[in-house]
Amino acid sequence: DAQEFRRFNNATVPLIRLGTRIFTTGQTLSARAETAHFGPEALKAVTPTWRIVDRDGKTMMAGALPVRDIARGKGQALGTIEASLAGLPAPAVYTLVLDLGDAGFSNQWSFWLYPAATGAHIPPDVLVTASWEAARARLNGGGKVLFLSGAPENPTRDLALTTTPIFWNRLMNPSRTWMLGLLNASGHGALGGFPTEDNCDWQWVDLLPKTTAMNMEALPPDLTPVVQPIDDWNRNLRLSMLFECQAGKGRLMVTSFDLSDAGVAAKPAAAALRRSVLDYMASPRFTPQHRLTLAALDAWAPTRYVAPVIPTSPPAASDVADP
Repeated sequence: DAQEFRRFNNATVPLIRLGTRIFTTGQTLSARAETAHFGPEALKAVTPTWRIVDRDGKTMMAGALPVRDIARGKGQALGTIEASLAGLPAPAVYTLVLDLGDAGFSNQWSFWLYPAATGAHIPPDVLVTASWEAARARLNGGGKVLFLSGAPENPTRDLALTTTPIFWNRLMNPSRTWMLGLLNASGHGALGGFPTEDNCDWQWVDLLPKTTAMNMEALPPDLTPVVQPIDDWNRNLRLSMLFECQAGKGRLMVTSFDLSDAGVAAKPAAAALRRSVLDYMASPRFTPQHRLTLAALDAWAPTRYVAPVIPTSPPAASDVADP
């Protein structure tokens, strides 16, 4: 709305320099506060204040920076915000708000907080494996499996995801990937411990480098992914990074995020996502609505990283129909 838009598009805008949006409870948030001020005259005796609020708008921490005058111009330092995150509940999403006192200007930034120690416990009735043969055997016996689909042996750029969407479309910039963001089932139980909205945000961006989407076109169209990359409209494949189904006599969750031991050790967000998925799978809520045969998954698994090839240059003028 207009009030939100004025936070970052105004004659005067509070700013911060923040190295990451992903934190653990063992860290301290450190942000350099600045402002860009192009109002009609300097601001006198401004007291910048900051606060950290939770998703419900409750203030969890607050503080103030030194009083100062603000001249016209950009990049004017206001001081450094330091906040220990040890006492905040996690996992959770918070908002850092910076106000310029009585001047009436404010701006805000979301960040994600995860436990410093997520816990590597795997429920005894869940098999976590990167081997489809092992996954198949457990499913055939009626068990529960988290299949780490991982990265393909020969990665294809056509299904690789990056942190920056393509500009306009693939045909105009063939050197970029196909990704146009994520569509998340934010209310799904598998994401219950991984705060998210329906769209891609910084907590997902932390997980995307060196990942490859799975091509779901060979599976039934009513099998809806929990996390679905949005493909470029020139191709419009149904893709997935996380989905569930009943398979054989068992229940299956498949992901191509790196939720291996090495992956979760390197990224707090990955550790939190694996913990969230495993807690869901260990609960009575893990009752996938869609059923696939093991034969269908056998046929799909070797082809999940295969994408059709389409031209990477616009059609010739002679090939375009006259409207």
